[in-house]
Amino acid sequence: MSTKKRFFTRNKKSVYKSPQDRTSQRTSLGNKSVNTRESIRLAKLAQNKKEAKKVLTVAKKENSLKTSQFPNISQTITENVGKIKKTIHSGLPLSKLILACFFVLIGMVSLWQGFLLIQKGLQLQAVVAKRLQLGQDLGLWEGITQKYPTYRDAYFQASVLAYRLGESTKEQVLLDKTLQLDPNYAPAQNLEKISH
Repeated sequence: MSTKKRFFTRNKKSVYKSPQDRTSQRTSLGNKSVNTRESIRLAKLAQNKKEAKKVLTVAKKENSLKTSQFPNISQTITENVGKIKKTIHSGLPLSKLILACFFVLIGMVSLWQGFLLIQKGLQLQAVVAKRLQLGQDLGLWEGITQKYPTYRDAYFQASVLAYRLGESTKEQVLLDKTLQLDPNYAPAQNLEKISH
């Protein structure tokens, strides 16, 4: 009588079989996992050479499938410690970082100077526009003085505009004419004090 050993299948039911029955079952089910050691042991237990060859070929195929699923690729990653100490988190060397900061600072100063230049240009444009307006107003009041030669306020307004434009000779002529028409005219007397 042969000894029977306990063997568990996938659904965990216990089945009692002899070692020969187990060998034949495993060779017929090639997709189950078979250890190399166990296959050699089973091959020794096999009664004939053909059955032993089958067990060994099934074991070799399963082992080759297992190794082909996970490729053996080994890589080593080397690090240069000297370069890591000289770099900052962004990966740039310290000298390049300082140079980049310098160029950024120069760019910001240039932008600020450009902004100030544009602002001064706008102020100059406003002054030129104001002078043009004052010149047009002076021409208007001089036209009124030619049309009405005894109109004191026209001469006074023309003299104020000439004073604001910086034309001192024209301002003095117009102010003298105003004071000639009305010597007691207080605004003309004040302008004469200021302009001299």
